Amino acid sequence: MNNKRIQRIRLALVASVCVLASGAYASDLGSMMDLAPSELSGTNSSTATISQSGQVNKALITQGSGANQHARILQTSASVNSEAQILQNGSDNMAAVVQLFGADNSARITQNGDGNLAATGQMGFQNQININQNNGGNTAAAAQIGGHNQIDITQLGNQTIAVTQIGFGGSFTVVQP
Repeated sequence: MNNKRIQRIRLALVASVCVLASGAYASDLGSMMDLAPSELSGTNSSTATISQSGQVNKALITQGSGANQHARILQTSASVNSEAQILQNGSDNMAAVVQLFGADNSARITQNGDGNLAATGQMGFQNQININQNNGGNTAAAAQIGGHNQIDITQLGNQTIAVTQIGFGGSFTVVQP
């Protein structure tokens, strides 16, 4: 299998984990590599999409050096005071943050290296997800539905993890060397 096919399979697996928290938007994650040319930015075939509605939401996508970086953030209607960041350095990285109907949610994905894949979703309120991927080849999916949940994932190369929390007050921290 070629690298693009492997990435699409990895992305489909990550998207399926995030379906719980991200509703219909998760089906759009599978086509992240097939974005229309009008969404391309720069000369390195990288894409960045931010879509927000609701009140006082903040979103930031920063794509540093490298090519074929794809990032999306969606926050939707009742997502009051939610914040999302995607920071990418390297090539062939993909990241998606969803968040949907809650308030005061925070998500941050940082990717350094090549071939990292991360997807988050959140639905409730005051949830927080931090994913840090370094050295390449990492895959992470994090989904939360209730409130006051926190997920912190740090991956240091060629690691895979999927975390789902449903309910309130959950906390999950992992460092994968």
